[in-house]
Amino acid sequence: AKASAPVEIRRLALKGVGLSLGDLRLDSLDGEVKLTPAGAVEAIHLHNAGGTLKLELRPQGEFYRIAVAGDNWRAPFKPNMLFQWLEAQGELRSTRLDLAKINGKAYEGLVEGKASLEWAGGARLAGDLELTRVSAARLLDAFGTGLSAEGELSVRLKLTAKADNLAKLAEALHADGSFEMKRGAAKGFDLGEAVRSRGPTRGGETKFEQFSGTIEYEPSGSRLGSLRLASGLLSSGGSLDIAGN
Repeated sequence: AKASAPVEIRRLALKGVGLSLGDLRLDSLDGEVKLTPAGAVEAIHLHNAGGTLKLELRPQGEFYRIAVAGDNWRAPFKPNMLFQWLEAQGELRSTRLDLAKINGKAYEGLVEGKASLEWAGGARLAGDLELTRVSAARLLDAFGTGLSAEGELSVRLKLTAKADNLAKLAEALHADGSFEMKRGAAKGFDLGEAVRSRGPTRGGETKFEQFSGTIEYEPSGSRLGSLRLASGLLSSGGSLDIAGN
């Protein structure tokens, strides 16, 4: 470029970028920054090494509009859910991320929801999540619950958490909602045999046409309430408490 001629930069290539959200980081991202003729940021495109996660940020006044796209992407935080595909749109500010729309597919079922995350003066999470027709066996295994069941599972959850920083949010997660399973089996106990023997039973399984109830979860333990199970001539109800350990 000659000294008398201005240089117009329209694109900056990025390699090995780290994106910080409070005290959490996404590292080893590549991408580009697109600039307007006036030199302002038009858009930022980022993707991870495997291309399983792509981010697009576009400035809009005091915040960025953010679009997320995942393809066989595993969440880097607990629970480490694997999404066959994931799409999300929202707004990113200096101390807050709002995702107004989340859609995806995971464990053979559909995922919908919204979430907000803050990291100023502590960390806070609030969200709504709905899972429809997911594989109960695959989902429970991913969550590492130690519970085993088969069937088509639908869940509605409200999520909240408060902690000193983002890294500790998983330890403070509280979830409550409802669930329904159809045409499945609960592994590890035989409810029909327990009724017949009127004594302790171990092993076996309980098949059912429908199993529903409410969920309350926190790290110290979980509770399944208002349980209703229908299996042929057998129907039952009750509640179940599960210690965090």
